[in-house]
Amino acid sequence: MYTLLRASPLLLAAGGMVVVFYGFPLVPPSAQFWILGGLIAFVMVAKAMAETAMLYPLFFDREKNHEREERLWLRLTGFAVALGVGFCLGYVSFRAAPSPGEKVAFTSLLEGSTVVRMEGTLSGDIRRTSSGNWMVPMRVRWVWNGRGVGSAARGTAQLLVPKDRLGQGKFIVGYPLSVEGQWKAPGAFFMVRSWSLNVSSPLEKQGKTGTGWGALYESLIRNLSSFRASIRTWITERLVSFSWGPLAQALLLGDRNELDGTVSRAFREAGCAPLLALSGMHLAVFSWLFLWGGQRLVGKRAALLISTFFLWGYVYLVGASPSLVRAVLMLTLASLCKLQGIPMDTLNILAATFMVHLLWVPADGRSLAFMLSYLALVGLLVLAPRWNYLLRPRISPFLLNALTASMGAFLMTAPVVIASFGVLYPVGIMISPIVGFFVMVFMVGALGFLLGILLFPFLSFFFQRALELLYTLILGLLKMATYFPAVTVMSGKIEAGGLVLFATLAISLLLVYGESRGIKRGIPRAFDHL
Repeated sequence: MYTLLRASPLLLAAGGMVVVFYGFPLVPPSAQFWILGGLIAFVMVAKAMAETAMLYPLFFDREKNHEREERLWLRLTGFAVALGVGFCLGYVSFRAAPSPGEKVAFTSLLEGSTVVRMEGTLSGDIRRTSSGNWMVPMRVRWVWNGRGVGSAARGTAQLLVPKDRLGQGKFIVGYPLSVEGQWKAPGAFFMVRSWSLNVSSPLEKQGKTGTGWGALYESLIRNLSSFRASIRTWITERLVSFSWGPLAQALLLGDRNELDGTVSRAFREAGCAPLLALSGMHLAVFSWLFLWGGQRLVGKRAALLISTFFLWGYVYLVGASPSLVRAVLMLTLASLCKLQGIPMDTLNILAATFMVHLLWVPADGRSLAFMLSYLALVGLLVLAPRWNYLLRPRISPFLLNALTASMGAFLMTAPVVIASFGVLYPVGIMISPIVGFFVMVFMVGALGFLLGILLFPFLSFFFQRALELLYTLILGLLKMATYFPAVTVMSGKIEAGGLVLFATLAISLLLVYGESRGIKRGIPRAFDHL
């Protein structure tokens, strides 16, 4: 790993952010600032020592050529600065993000636990929970306590609306919202007893509505949200009547509200749950379609710009989930590098994406989807090539890349999955590449079905039949995979399968370490390949 890290200060800066952002919640608040100061002081001392060592030969040993040593110490100085920058940026993100497990991130003059009524705007898409209730994100502007005392507020909250109280209508981001209820627990969800849309805020009641650029901005956001809701409604209405429609809706719009629980459970128990979460695989389908069509019309460079623009539009349409933001940021940075002729290194792009993402949306860093998305890609980039080289003589090249990519992502995310859910589905290593291929074909077919309705209605019938066959095939593969046993963690004791899994993870890390150190004797040939 030393050879890997030596080539990129970006990786060290990202590592510094990880240490502070995820390590400081374990530290008492009174000690956090002092620990940060100690880390920065340590880095600055290392930087000063590296600079001193670089200057020493110039004064005391001028006869020898020390160009190689100077380059090494100059790199170490850059690494120290990068690590210090990472510590500082990580602390900024840590202070801006909500505490782990906290669903509320708004401030007001009232104590949060006393709030019984809130007014604000809908800030995202509503989601159905496993129990049938609804999660509604809200941007809070006004709050009241039980005595009727009100206060202006700023921030967001998560509302838990019972399934029988949601009502009907088009829920558009930015629409005014008023709710009454109580907190389920301090800093958790706001249990809603009653709510209503299209209410007037206290400022609007006083005739103090925004003017000028503020009013224009609000009107623009409202119109964009209405247009977005209309597109989502149109797509949903065309898909919902088919048996395969809810799956297409989940893959194209990220909306799993209508997806049957048995289908979701089949994806989960087959180790294919990540395929339902919109991420880089889904964006790759749209990016390929945009580039394939755009290169023939406007050229490669313009097609790359248009593709990036439409991908951001797609993220706005389906909602900015952490995995999707990570994917579109990486594609944007890769496109910029390609347009400017900058050599691309995927690990450096991933590190830069992580830093931008964590600074832009610090709250995402607390979500499980964020951690799994980045860890899976680290496994794909770091572990998969090592397994690929080791297994190359033994497995057909047609299956090797997909298998080793799945293995690397699975092994790197395994500790977080076990800590969060207590169960793993190793069959996903084998089945997810196969199901993933058919899921991508299914997505292209669903897009063809929607385009056929608009342009060539007579073709929609053929797409419909093909999608029914693909849907049946995908469910059959998932059902077959559910018969394989899972690895569970019970009462702190890991079953035999879990021990094998962790041994495999240890071997993977050993492969990376062996390659980076360049050991060449008495170990597998994979260590020789760097």
